[in-house]
Amino acid sequence: MDWAGEKVQRIIPDRVLRAIDDALSVGLRKHPEAEWSSDLERIEYYGKVGRHLLAYMGGELIDPDDGHHPLTGVIVACCHLIDKDLKEVDNGKHRTI
Repeated sequence: MDWAGEKVQRIIPDRVLRAIDDALSVGLRKHPEAEWSSDLERIEYYGKVGRHLLAYMGGELIDPDDGHHPLTGVIVACCHLIDKDLKEVDNGKHRTI
């Protein structure tokens, strides 16, 4: 494992990384054609963030649909949004607030 990977493991507990990895794997099983893709419209990711965050704030610790912690859904959707942003920056199309 490289230094960056070791640093991540020290900062983020293994079980949290495994939960996020598992949530990503579930997404791939649901959408095998997608691999890693952030091709949905932003509004779709905003909806995913909101839905999972509201579930968590409402006391849910296990998503009844997939058995994962709802914040893993927030993290995965945010990763897709970050990917979209970085692609825009790479293409010189970044937005400003």
